Amino acid sequence: MLRTKFKWEPQEIRETDSLIRTFAKHVEPKQTPNVIESDPDDNRIVECAVESASEAIVTHDKDLLRMKEYQGIKMLKVGEFLRRTP
Repeated sequence: MLRTKFKWEPQEIRETDSLIRTFAKHVEPKQTPNVIESDPDDNRIVECAVESASEAIVTHDKDLLRMKEYQGIKMLKVGEFLRRTP
């Protein structure tokens, strides 16, 4: 997606992938919630958040934000998230 949508070069993708791996947690979801019917791809975000016991999903996606919360996981815009963090 980075290559096609944003026209990133392979080196940029590798560097970004390497950076993300320094702070991200890899999960393999064991359940597949079907909570966003209007955009089923968003369900993948929710299932990863559930599996990783996330406190929040930080997004600008309207479908996720409309949910407000799922199983105690808050749906927040970046600004809202930053205001919550000490």
